[in-house]
Amino acid sequence: MVEARKQAAERKQTGAAAIVDELMLGLEDDVALAVNRSNLLRVANRAKRLDGSRVLNQPLALIEFPDAFTKTATGLRFLIYDSRLHEPGEPVIFIFASPQGLEQLRLRANWSADGTFWCTPRPFEQLYTVHANIGSSSIPGAYMLLEDRHEDTYTRALRALIRYGNLHGVAPTTFMHGTSREL
Repeated sequence: MVEARKQAAERKQTGAAAIVDELMLGLEDDVALAVNRSNLLRVANRAKRLDGSRVLNQPLALIEFPDAFTKTATGLRFLIYDSRLHEPGEPVIFIFASPQGLEQLRLRANWSADGTFWCTPRPFEQLYTVHANIGSSSIPGAYMLLEDRHEDTYTRALRALIRYGNLHGVAPTTFMHGTSREL
């Protein structure tokens, strides 16, 4: 999917179906059978529309998000925190959350969080997500782009989520996270 997204963003004039078909031709038969073509088409079409690579692949000080990244499809606020405005000189943190995602965090006593490094856009080090847990399921509540993997950055990010996500007074009973450090 990452390759489909990259190809679609780079090749604006080529149709998403042609890009996906070309990528599928390069796969081994057993892998191609396991790939969900409709998911690849969805990813490629979205990448062609948004072309986030042009937004993020530049120095942090120059990043300016278009409305497609800062608002939900219904026009509600989605980018809830930009640390460059509130903590200049500190490692950059962007927090994205819909009102529905924040409401799930507000209503649930159990949260979990985890990060990934392999699909994080440059110049960030990590995409970190915070989830509201319901039984054995989890619902993503917030998405964070972190410039580094330092303990202080995780702490700043979670404090900013509580403050700017209007989660004052919300204290999850449990908070499970996939980092190797205690937060």
